[in-house]
Amino acid sequence: MSLPILLGPYLAETAVGMGVMGAIISGTNAAAKNIERVRTGSASEKGALIDVGNEVVKNGVATAATFAVVASLGVEIVAAVGVTLIVGTTLKYAWDRGRDAVEKDLGNRKNRPVKSSARVAKVSPARAAASLAA
Repeated sequence: MSLPILLGPYLAETAVGMGVMGAIISGTNAAAKNIERVRTGSASEKGALIDVGNEVVKNGVATAATFAVVASLGVEIVAAVGVTLIVGTTLKYAWDRGRDAVEKDLGNRKNRPVKSSARVAKVSPARAAASLAA
């Protein structure tokens, strides 16, 4: 006979567990948003999956880190809510701006020609043969 596992209280005991809960909740929200985007044609299936994955990872990490900070402070509930709002918002903002910067940089790299630092000397075939023979 197996005992039922109450997932919520089990996950709420650790920062990693809270991160998993944050990832699950944000994943369901992102999936619902992206189902509609794919249905209306404003996003491709691949783009929707990437968005859901990004939201899951970002919010899971932000939730776990926020929980760890709040738990380490040992503050009362009102202060804990305030710290949660500040830390969580800051982490999500930083993640989004960092991701935007990386995507912009990668986009710029696609459009730039590759520059080579090597110089190619113009050498006649006879001179090249002579230098190889020496």
